[in-house]
Amino acid sequence: MADLSYTVDVNTTSAQRNLDALNSKVDKVNKTFASFKSVIAGLAIGSFIGQAFQFADAMQDLSDATNIGTDAILGFGSAVAQSGGTADKAQVGLLKFVETIGEAADGGLKAQQALKTVGITLQDLRTLSEEQLLDKAINGLANIEGAGARSAAQLDLFGKALRGVSAVGVAGLFAGATAGSVQYAASIKSAAQAQQNFETVIKTLQIEVLRALK
Repeated sequence: MADLSYTVDVNTTSAQRNLDALNSKVDKVNKTFASFKSVIAGLAIGSFIGQAFQFADAMQDLSDATNIGTDAILGFGSAVAQSGGTADKAQVGLLKFVETIGEAADGGLKAQQALKTVGITLQDLRTLSEEQLLDKAINGLANIEGAGARSAAQLDLFGKALRGVSAVGVAGLFAGATAGSVQYAASIKSAAQAQQNFETVIKTLQIEVLRALK
């Protein structure tokens, strides 16, 4: 009986040690994995934040280049994306539109005719801002009768980037999408400035490092 008790005790103790060792290993693995997940999450968040700052900087650059507010740029991108296109192509289309405005202002007859098709006159070019001209062009396109004529006018104004995009859909969404984007305009401007400041610091640091290596 004593032998049996001894055997049971030994086996139980051995099993307990094995179980404790296993639990210890599992706990260590769990802690390591948790730390690893935290590092990965930190890297992902850092990358996401970096991309957000770069996006803001790009939006502000586009706004400066076109004289169109970031809220209108975001609104136009959203309207285009919901009407058969993408936000990226909407930005390309905006650059083409501003280029068309410039050509018309410089006396380009083809550009003037394209703008005239959507109701934009030479007087409008002299008195309205680029953003106001964009709004007028969007609504003017939607009012053109016939899908073929509307598509041709859109191509002349915004280029191939908006091919297949519903002009009527964009016109119906643009005002609301722009109004909804106003709240982000200030944040984008601040983030863009922060990104530019960061780039300046990095460039200065790189120059100092190069000097030190001479």
